[in-house]
Amino acid sequence: MTEQFSVWLDLALNLYNSKNDSLTHGNNYTLIEGAFWARYRILRSEVSPYFFAGPGISYNEYRNTSVVLYDPTTGAGYIPINSYEVDFLMEGGLGIDMKLGGGLDTYLQGKLTYSFTSPAFADYASTDSPIMVVPLELGIIFGI
Repeated sequence: MTEQFSVWLDLALNLYNSKNDSLTHGNNYTLIEGAFWARYRILRSEVSPYFFAGPGISYNEYRNTSVVLYDPTTGAGYIPINSYEVDFLMEGGLGIDMKLGGGLDTYLQGKLTYSFTSPAFADYASTDSPIMVVPLELGIIFGI
């Protein structure tokens, strides 16, 4: 919209393996998210810190990869989904971006994804409602 203010569509696929099977019962967690952000660059320079926030929707899923079931109809093996849910989410974060020239920017950001899962989502101690994920992301922006 302007050099400092922009609106983004963020799509992300997050895959997490179980690190503590006593808490997760050996399940792996998948979070697929889509969010609309309002992003504000603080400085009008080649390198600028920024912040962003916005609402979205998430698909949350638990699977136990140590269990493979057999489908006699297709003859294929598959890993069953133990629990899944679609929820609203909120995201926000801070970052720094640097203009590379030619319509390219690079960025490093930390964000908080707050997925409003129900308390009965997976019935494990590690999945209290809501689920919070805090990734550190590095990327390239292709200008239009």
